[in-house]
Amino acid sequence: MCCLNVSCNSRLHTLPVEDFSFPGYNIANCFCQETYSKGGVCILARNYMIFQAINLNKLCKEKVFERSAVKIHKDSIKVILCCVYKSPSENPNNFLKQFEKTLKLIYQPTVSLVICGDLNINYFTESSVKQNLESIMKTFNLTQAVTFPTRICNNKGILIDSIFSDNAKFQNLSVHPFDSGL
Repeated sequence: MCCLNVSCNSRLHTLPVEDFSFPGYNIANCFCQETYSKGGVCILARNYMIFQAINLNKLCKEKVFERSAVKIHKDSIKVILCCVYKSPSENPNNFLKQFEKTLKLIYQPTVSLVICGDLNINYFTESSVKQNLESIMKTFNLTQAVTFPTRICNNKGILIDSIFSDNAKFQNLSVHPFDSGL
């Protein structure tokens, strides 16, 4: 069994990304907002991990669609991990086009792919946007791993924070809620 020991963080609105730290982890890659003093997305990896940053900054638009990715080497396993944030106000169809473009850019057939982040597409509500997202994910053999509410909105649980993985390569992937106390 392989444990990757990574953390993907989206909507870092409380402090500048470069100041974000966690003991025992290094920033593997991040997209830092330049216009605004706080925010972005980042991927943290354990100090001992071998990784290679994938530069997606030219595809990012601050507070609209932010993404960061790394290629991780652990034992004989290679994984591309991509952290994504989509603003709730972003046109979903524009997002899906850009998101598919990102996946085509980072996809490698011999490397496992994991996508996570705040997509602001509710997986508990049937919609054409959700169906189109699922269609794109199926193209890359990715399935949603999160099955529980990730936020409460109007006293109702919603699932807008997602983790997608190749279920053929991650058959035993287990995702559990974590209450950060925020």
